[in-house]
Amino acid sequence: MRGVRDPSLIVIACEGAATEPVYFQGVADKSDALGSRLKLKVLPPREGNLNAPRYVLQQMNTYKKEFGIGTHDELCLVIDRDQQAWEEKAISEIAKACDQKQYLLALSNPAFDLWLLLHHLDVYALTQDEQEQLYANKKSALKRKIKEYVTRG
Repeated sequence: MRGVRDPSLIVIACEGAATEPVYFQGVADKSDALGSRLKLKVLPPREGNLNAPRYVLQQMNTYKKEFGIGTHDELCLVIDRDQQAWEEKAISEIAKACDQKQYLLALSNPAFDLWLLLHHLDVYALTQDEQEQLYANKKSALKRKIKEYVTRG
């Protein structure tokens, strides 16, 4: 099939400094343990709480300049877009830049944590109040609920 290729390396730069890198590093470790030829490289969180999307883009640009990429490699930015986060204009600018540079853009809306939780929980089974708390992420409701499922192990 034309236009489809198998990446050999996927480099991921995350906006979040905690949840996203841990998740993708876990996927990378599992992939390595299973002997997959696909390799994931998760870039470390930026120092100084530089989590705005433009800093994620700068980090990826620096990685690409320093290490280059192969013809079958993919560079991916993971940005969280919840209510208290980045304005649509900032996300739009990042999306345009990613398109120009041929970076992949994974945008979670409203929150990456909700996407993770959906791996474990049917939110429709919750009460309306619980659903609203999760969607609004009041008092870190998503992180608490995820921890509930992860620590059950």
